[in-house]
Amino acid sequence: MLDKKTINRLAAGPRKDYPIVEGRGLFLRRQGDSKRFIGRKRYSGKIIDIPLGRWIVDFNDPLEALKKWDEIIKFSKKHNQ
Repeated sequence: MLDKKTINRLAAGPRKDYPIVEGRGLFLRRQGDSKRFIGRKRYSGKIIDIPLGRWIVDFNDPLEALKKWDEIIKFSKKHNQ
């Protein structure tokens, strides 16, 4: 699992996705100086990226993003979306 220290040390560079926890569909996308959390989900046979928020601005801990992602997944399963 990526921790705060590792995320803060990521240098600017081209677009790259880092899994927060293997197999959960939550990623940290680094693109340039920006670091954003995204969730990946299959919808209508396609894999879509769902933006969750930015590092430090919206989330100060990867566990917060993971908690929000779990809420989205539960809602999605409950409402069949």
